Amino acid sequence: VASFTIEMARLQGNTEGVQRAFERAFPNSFTILQNLRAATRGTVTDFELMQRTLQATNLGLEVQALPQLFEFAAVRAQQTGESVDYLVDSIVRGIGRKSPLILDNLGISAIRLKEKFDGAALASQSVADVTRAVSEIAGEELGKMGGHVDTATTKVDRMNVAWTSLRTNLSKAIDSSAIIDFFTEAFNGMARLLKGQKEIARESVQQRAATEFQ
Repeated sequence: VASFTIEMARLQGNTEGVQRAFERAFPNSFTILQNLRAATRGTVTDFELMQRTLQATNLGLEVQALPQLFEFAAVRAQQTGESVDYLVDSIVRGIGRKSPLILDNLGISAIRLKEKFDGAALASQSVADVTRAVSEIAGEELGKMGGHVDTATTKVDRMNVAWTSLRTNLSKAIDSSAIIDFFTEAFNGMARLLKGQKEIARESVQQRAATEFQ
């Protein structure tokens, strides 16, 4: 029970912090989240979507470009067997850091990126220009790949998202902080009791030793 409660409290704390930041950053946060859920076909948790969106905007990406980029990452994950979360993270960091090495995780080669800039190095471009170039490549690839299809892996990902959502809502419904306070006090009480017992035992040994010496 203690372990479950701690897990719920940690999940609630992490989610609430990211959600507050997400809602402060975007007045239309609900619409953005809905679009990203649709783009990834429900295979990425809300926590991850909000976290990656905040990370993307901090790195200079425009939020309007994210649905297509995330959809591309989700479809590429199906093709390669990689985790959707991993490729969503890769496309955000790859663009934000202007890193061909990271973008290569999604099958976007450095040569193809250079072609978008007439042979110029990626590092010399702005994040906005890199976003535009990767978005164009993503659109081209989505056209070739035929879009997202339901597979056994997709269903497992959705199940994991649903399980996380259930735990998140459950953590909000119960007062986990009060339960944690109870367990904390109980554990401290047990520690004090054990410490007291140890001190009593030590005093008893010392008194016995003194009696035998006399």
